[in-house]
This record gives sequence, C-alpha cells and structure tokens, in this order.
Amino acid sequence: MKKEKLPLLLAVMIISIGVACGLWSLQERMSAERESKTAAVLVDLNQVIDAAQKNNQPLEQVLTKFSSHIDGVVYKEKNLADLEAQGTGTLKTGLEMQMLYPAAAGRMNSKWNYLIFQDEATMERVAQHIQAKSSKETVCEPLTGAGLPRYVLGTSAVKTDLSAMGFGFDTAELAILKELDLAIVPQIRSWDPFTTAGLELILSELSQNQVIAVAFNDANLPGVADTATWTDTRKIIAAYLGERDLPMVAIEFSAQKGIESLAAAMDYQVLRLHSIVEKDMATMQEQKAVDRFQLATSERNISLIMVRFFPKADVDTNIAYLDHITAAMVQKGISRGIPTVHVGGIAPDFITIVTAILAVAACGYLLLAAIGWGRIGLVGAVLGAAGLLGLLVMGQQAIVQKITAFGAVVLFPTLSLWILVPRTPLPWYQCVFRTIEITAFSLLGAVLMAGVLSQSSYMLHIHQFMGVKLAHALPILLVLGAFFLFAERDKHWLVKIKEVMDSHISVKYAALGVVALGVVAIFLMRTGNDAVTVSDLEISIRSWLDNLLYVRPRTKEFLLGQPFLMLLCYVGYKKEYLPFLLIASIGQVSLVNTFAHIHTPIFISVLRTLNGLWIGIVIGLIFIVGWTMVMKVYQKAMDTIAAQGEHK
Repeated sequence: MKKEKLPLLLAVMIISIGVACGLWSLQERMSAERESKTAAVLVDLNQVIDAAQKNNQPLEQVLTKFSSHIDGVVYKEKNLADLEAQGTGTLKTGLEMQMLYPAAAGRMNSKWNYLIFQDEATMERVAQHIQAKSSKETVCEPLTGAGLPRYVLGTSAVKTDLSAMGFGFDTAELAILKELDLAIVPQIRSWDPFTTAGLELILSELSQNQVIAVAFNDANLPGVADTATWTDTRKIIAAYLGERDLPMVAIEFSAQKGIESLAAAMDYQVLRLHSIVEKDMATMQEQKAVDRFQLATSERNISLIMVRFFPKADVDTNIAYLDHITAAMVQKGISRGIPTVHVGGIAPDFITIVTAILAVAACGYLLLAAIGWGRIGLVGAVLGAAGLLGLLVMGQQAIVQKITAFGAVVLFPTLSLWILVPRTPLPWYQCVFRTIEITAFSLLGAVLMAGVLSQSSYMLHIHQFMGVKLAHALPILLVLGAFFLFAERDKHWLVKIKEVMDSHISVKYAALGVVALGVVAIFLMRTGNDAVTVSDLEISIRSWLDNLLYVRPRTKEFLLGQPFLMLLCYVGYKKEYLPFLLIASIGQVSLVNTFAHIHTPIFISVLRTLNGLWIGIVIGLIFIVGWTMVMKVYQKAMDTIAAQGEHK
C-alpha cells in the first residue's frame, strides 16, 4: 500500500465507524417512536361552557354529549375575567363600594379592592389563592342587610395583579369531569413571586381528577421572571410534578419563557400539544384542520391535540368534526387515548459523539483531498477534531453536538456530488444506479447528524437543529464552487477567479444568474420553521400525495433534485451544465436535511426520502427521454443549417 493512500483509508474507516455508532444511537430513539402511537383528543372546557350557555343547557348535559368522542379537556385556570363572564364574581374598588353601599361604608377600605361573589365556595377559593400566591392581605366581609351583597372579599392586592392571577378550578366543574371520566390538562396561570404554597394549592384542587399533564398559560412560566431564583424554582416545580408522575406540556409554536430549562429539570418528561389558534377557526375548512391534526400526531411527535370548535357550528357538527380527526389519526396508525411519555431521558452516548466528530473531520479531509488540497485537509481535520473534542471534554456537549451535526449535513452531500457525479455521459440504466449511490452517500451525513442529535430535547422540539437555512445554502455554494474551479484542471483556480472578476458579463449570462439566484432564494424561503406560506392548491396536492403514498416526498426532491441529477449523469458534467448541477444539489441537500427534523419519526423521514428517490428516478427517466428527443431535433436542425450553408 502506498504511503499517501493511508490517510484516505483511515478516513474511510473512521467514517464507517462513525456511521455504525450513529445507527446504534438511533435504536433507542426508534424504540421510543414505535411506542409513541397514542394521542389524546382534548377540547377547550371554556368553549364547552360557552356552548352550554348558548344552548341554555346544563354544562353536564353538553359535556356528556362530547364525552365518548374525546379523552378529556384543557382546563384553563380561572381568573377574574372568567368569574365576571360567568357572573360568579365582580371587582369593585373601595371607593366604589363606599358609594354603592353607604350602609357598610365604614367597613370598606378606600385603598383596597373588593370582589363580590354569588356563593361562599368561590369566595373562599379565591381568598385561598390570593393568600397562597401573594403577600397581600385579604378579609372576607359577610355583609348583612337589605340591598347588601352577601359574599364580599376585600384585598390589598392591586387590580392588575388580581386580573393576571389564577384563582384555581371550579369544584362543581371538576366534579362533572370526574363523573364523566374525562381527563384534564390544567393550564396554570403564572404568579410572581413564585410560592410553593400556590403550586401546592393548585395541585391539591386537582388531586381527585385524572390529570394527564400540566400546561402553563402565560408567556412566562411561574417564577421565571426572577432570574436570581429561577434555578431553584424550576427544581421545585419539577419535584412537585415528578412526585405526582405528572409530565409537563410543551405547546407547539408557543414560545414560553422557562419551558426549556423546566423540561431539562424534569428530565424531559414532556408531552407536546398542538392546537389551531382560535382566530383561524373562523375561516378554516374542516378538511384542512383534520389534515393538520393528522400530520401533527403522525409526523411531529404530538401526543395531545386540543381541538377548538368551529364558531358557527352547532354541537353535533363539532362532534362529527372530532370523529373525523380521530379517523384521520387512526388512518396513520395513531390510536386515541391517554398518552404516556416515551422520549424522556434519551441522549447519545459519549462514544457516539466522539466518533461523529471524527467522521465529520474525516469527510472534510476527503473533500479537500479530492480537489487536490490533501495536506491542508489533513491539518484542518486534525485541528477541527481536536478543537471539538476539547470542547466536549470541557463540558460543552450541546454546542459540540450542534457543530458536528451542521458539519455532517454540509460536508457529506458536497463530497457525494463531487466524487460521484460523472464527468462523462452514462447510459440511462447506469444513471439510475449512480443516483442511488449519490443519495446513499449523502445520507451518511444524515445518519451522523441524526445519531448525534437523537436526544429527548430534540425529539420534543424543545431544541432544534442549528442553522437550517445556512445548512441548505452552504453545500450548494461549495458544490458549485468546487466544480467550477476544480472539475476542469486546464487553469489554476486563482486564474479562473481572476478571469471571472475581469470578464464582461453579457445580458444572457446576467439573466441566467438572476434565475439561478431566484431558484436558490425560493428554495431557502421554503425551508426552516419560518418558511413562506404555501398556496391552497399546493396544500391540496400535498394532501393527495400523503393519502396516496402514506408519506409525501418533498417537491424539491422528486420533482427537481433527483430528476436533474439523473439528467446530469446522462449528459456528464461540463461547465455548461452548471444549472443542472445547481438543481441536483438542492435535492441532495434537501434529503439530508429531512433528517434534521428530529421530532419527526425516523421511519417517516426514511419513507419520505425513498418516495422522493423512486419517483424522482421515474421522472428523471422521462427527463432523459425528453432531452434525447430535443437534442435529436436540435442536431437535425443544425445539420440542415450546415447543409444549406454548404450549398451556398
């Protein structure tokens, strides 16, 4: 064996070991995903209360109609606005009380606020919450006499604090839920400063009911505003919930301050909840809403769905809507029921992270060696790996995981295209095999990335893959740059750059450049969590593909990336075919980044990629046939023009 081949062989061995460890790391994640096949269908209890009031029916009667179609309710902790809306409580200032009830004016403090109730139980519950969640004074004032309210609660708490504070849960409503065997996801309101007495009071009120998990209502979790004590507060909350075997809820698309650190304190005993915001329900089509819940439960590790009603629909129509959602879930293998946490405590081991670091470094070396920069690549790989290993030893595992994952999704598709895209034309059947080879090589990066990020926080989407748009753009730029500068060795790469900088660009090439930039811009805008909104037509097509194929492939893979990769293999790379290479690169980058959605089950990502591959190959064969026909017509026209020139 020649000495210069030793680093290449060593790099291949390191990558093989890294991929093997990555696959091993995925086993625990895949096992958890196989177990996570249950989702609870919940409704907003406040909407059921509204429906009961509109129909002039008792709450128990309306809830009974819903009970066999749902698993439980999301029960938002009562606040002042709820009491006033239900007519069970109202707020007055001390001055207003003195003016309204002059007979009792001497008992009223003009600087206090007073809550007037319809029943003693509600007054006592509210008083308990004010006392448990604040240091403010409270006094129950039972007034007697003609025209005087019977149940009055005075407090030194200001109106803004009273309006924001939660006052627990109605005992009568809790009794109805227990009688109907409906589970609860309580949504707790925040209070500051945090007190353990407040949390104890809330949990004690719920102790007789079946609670699935605990959600939080506000943008800030209880106690998170006090950064000095939050570390201790989150441990207290985690301990209280842990003692009662209660997971916490992470609400999808809702940024709540404190969720990440509380989830970590609970070792990611978390259930994810998806709902459609209330303002969208007024214009939402039922099938679109059903599709959203189906997708959330089958592809995004959602265990809880809160179904909001259509505002103009009656009870029976909304019940039918709930049944359609359940049927759609079952169609994707998700059963309706009370879920349990399966993804808590999952994390890659130290060896998986180390081998992934070395594998990514080895890939970087192979890429630079392939373009003739072997020594630079070797030094860079050693320094890069040493730096990441140093950070890992220093306890910076989180950032090491993100950098390693980013390197894997950037370098492997770049190297795959560089070494496997043919420089000479291939027969059509070889194009099929070459496309599969290129895809398989690119997916090695997906395995490394998925292995190193297979941990609970990513599976729950509490943490996300870093640099989504850059991870899509950078490989494309690297591929185009490598092929333009190094595919043809007729000139030094610096000379090529100088010639480009000094050249006068024609309108034709300027237009092509604008088109290329437009393609890349659209590609980037349609990636990531803040992607552009798609049209209703595209949504319909996606739904059709989902129903047809179980998991729809990505459009940029089966309709663009893979077909143009097939065509590029058929014609062989030349600089004239850089646009083909650009589009082919988009497909490879997309399929690797599919696996960056760690909250999506591996099975779904694999099936999505396979569907994109085989359909892309079929369309690619059509492209090849079309290209052959067009070139024949073109060549015939050129021959005719040439013959006419000879006759002249």
